[in-house]
Amino acid sequence: MKIRGIVILIAVLAAVSLGICSGISSGVLVLLPYGDVSSRSGEQGAWSPVEKDQALAVNSSIRTGVDSYVELQLSPENEVRVKERSQIVIKDLERELEEPDGRVVRLTEFELIDGGLDAILKRLPRDTLVRVTSPTAIAGARGTEFIAKYDAGRQRSEVGVFNDTVQVQSRGELDKAVQLTELRKVSIAPWPVAVAEVRGSGILSEAILGRQFIERSANPVLEETGIGFVEQQAKNNAYYQLAGKILSITVGKDKTINDMLNNNPALCRPLYGYIAGAEVIGQTEEGGKIKITVKLPLAPIADIIGRALPPHGPAVIKPISIEEYSDKFGAQARVTTQRAAQIDGYRKLAELMYDVVINSDTTLADMAVMDDRITTTVQGVVKGAEIINASYYSDGSISVGMTIRADLVKGEVARITGDIFGSNYFTSPVVIGIDDYLWRQ
Repeated sequence: MKIRGIVILIAVLAAVSLGICSGISSGVLVLLPYGDVSSRSGEQGAWSPVEKDQALAVNSSIRTGVDSYVELQLSPENEVRVKERSQIVIKDLERELEEPDGRVVRLTEFELIDGGLDAILKRLPRDTLVRVTSPTAIAGARGTEFIAKYDAGRQRSEVGVFNDTVQVQSRGELDKAVQLTELRKVSIAPWPVAVAEVRGSGILSEAILGRQFIERSANPVLEETGIGFVEQQAKNNAYYQLAGKILSITVGKDKTINDMLNNNPALCRPLYGYIAGAEVIGQTEEGGKIKITVKLPLAPIADIIGRALPPHGPAVIKPISIEEYSDKFGAQARVTTQRAAQIDGYRKLAELMYDVVINSDTTLADMAVMDDRITTTVQGVVKGAEIINASYYSDGSISVGMTIRADLVKGEVARITGDIFGSNYFTSPVVIGIDDYLWRQ
């Protein structure tokens, strides 16, 4: 990875500068509050409900509750949407700021305390800078729409781009940055609390069962269930489960649909849109939670990705219990397939660690090319990953969720390289997920 010529100011999570139009007003205008939305002036002021067309000044804080959001207008065609369970502070409005190259810009800055926002900036004035700050990341964006998230509990920042590009930098580490292109995202968190998470997938082996035991269908349908406190949350969780299964489908030699999306992010728009159109076939409520089951024909996915899918079966593919799996396929098949899923998970975790950003020009993978000990160490450490859950399917496939503390890898590799990792775990760009796609809706 080669990233050069990045000049970004400190204390930013996202910055955008483009276009020409009328300037940003002296106050941020509340366009549309929905649900539990409140504001206060200063750090000690009392919280009060916001109203439509209310103007918010510098040092105003805005927070949203569960299933709530608010749209804020900076100027015509330039908006920030604060998502549910979020809090931001308006830090600056058109303050003159001199950049390192001597150019003077007008700075509008938001501080993201928790949660997230969607910035839709279509026509900003020339030399106008809009920033969103967080404790762990810095980014400079040139484009029309991006998302910024900060999970205060996990101290993790995420930036995703839907149009144009963003330059993302680790907070306090000026030499650690990447350029984030359209439909990709990165995440940043302090090493002591950073966690790497993947899902590994295993396919039932005909060598174990024999071909006659493996059902095949020309037009299989995938079913998944999601649970949530509100209907949309349950649906989104079901879509997320669908996507996890679909992205793990192998469409070539050691190549999955997820690999295709990482190589060609433009595919994620039609694919995620198709998944989000899955038909709801069941809905129940139990213990204050809603459970929704959806179904999705798999055959149309071949047209979306431009690649034939492998034979699938049975006609309906759905999650089953571990007992049902063992009864249908046998203990040996379960152990062998789950082991294959674990090995796939180890591979994905290793890839995540190789892609850790060391500085603007280097990832750990670049260093591994020069020293084989790094490869051996990474592969050895990730084998200690924890399996946090497993899903069993009626087609004989198994997927496992796996996680590892990122600083365990850092600590072992640092014995070879010295402490080159800095303060924050910083991922290389990957394609946005369906959760990011749905989060914007």
